[in-house]
Amino acid sequence: MSGTSELAVSVRGGTAGTFSTFARDVARGRVFSSRLSSDTPLVFDPATRQLVPFPPAPSGRGPVFHFALSNQGFPPTFFSAPGGIAGSARGTAELRETGTDPGTLTVSVTGLGPLPPGAELAAWLIHDLVVPPSLDPADLAALPRVAPEANTPGQFFTVDGAPPTVGRPDVPVWNTVSVPVRAGTLTVRPEGTASLRVSLADAARVALDPRALLGMGFSPGFGGALPSGLVAAILTDVFMRPATVFPQLPLATAFPQRLAAITQAAVARFDRDGDGTVSVQEAQSIPGAFLRAQDFTRVALTVEPSVRSTSPLLPTEHAVALAGLRRTQSAVN
Repeated sequence: MSGTSELAVSVRGGTAGTFSTFARDVARGRVFSSRLSSDTPLVFDPATRQLVPFPPAPSGRGPVFHFALSNQGFPPTFFSAPGGIAGSARGTAELRETGTDPGTLTVSVTGLGPLPPGAELAAWLIHDLVVPPSLDPADLAALPRVAPEANTPGQFFTVDGAPPTVGRPDVPVWNTVSVPVRAGTLTVRPEGTASLRVSLADAARVALDPRALLGMGFSPGFGGALPSGLVAAILTDVFMRPATVFPQLPLATAFPQRLAAITQAAVARFDRDGDGTVSVQEAQSIPGAFLRAQDFTRVALTVEPSVRSTSPLLPTEHAVALAGLRRTQSAVN
């Protein structure tokens, strides 16, 4: 698209600032939105955490991912504690994937207490960023690392360079970077059971636009959302490519500007109408831009109030009732 450098820096409702090297970075292919032709079909590649040219998945059966849901493995909340609505609850979740379908989520829970009036039990699929195996050596060398095994290719990325704390109930704030996707709302029955079965092709497989965290403007028509795979790629560039993507905006000293610039450059890649965001229609034209079943590492259930002050695209952390890390994988479904 023409005018990519301008679109990537200036959007409706806010700007990332004027960077003297921005146009040069675009010309050198260092900016996400200009790495490929705007006509190139892209998919989210789990190995590199980027949108790249990728052949379509083969038809046929795919893996099944299993999650055991409990009220352990995360900092206690009012709802997960003894006496809470999930104090005696347990559940399971399965993500099934085929070669031509992004996946189906099935959740089953027993032992629930009654929900607060007006509240709902929401299911979340969570993708924790992983250090790409193909990371440039300069980027890999620049990652924080206080433990030798931390932030190495194929491992969870951690912001402090320590081993990942995800899944530890004794740590109030985990050190990974995650992309949550709201999969749906469970039907809770009077006897304390709840269930959900939803296709990821039908679920709102979108994640929060990173610019929302900065209070920047974006088109309200899409609710501040972007395709989940695009958000994962943006955050990978922000946190794990400090030497090759916008090196003039260091993570430590210019995080807001870096996050805004990389997000806007990525959005400009698919923004056909120039409104500064990626609409539902534009997202549908991006093959594989949504995270697939194999990309999600956690499932969480939260008790969401009818009225909330935070984005509905983010789970309420203090309202987690049940959660589980991906434990096992079956070869086929």
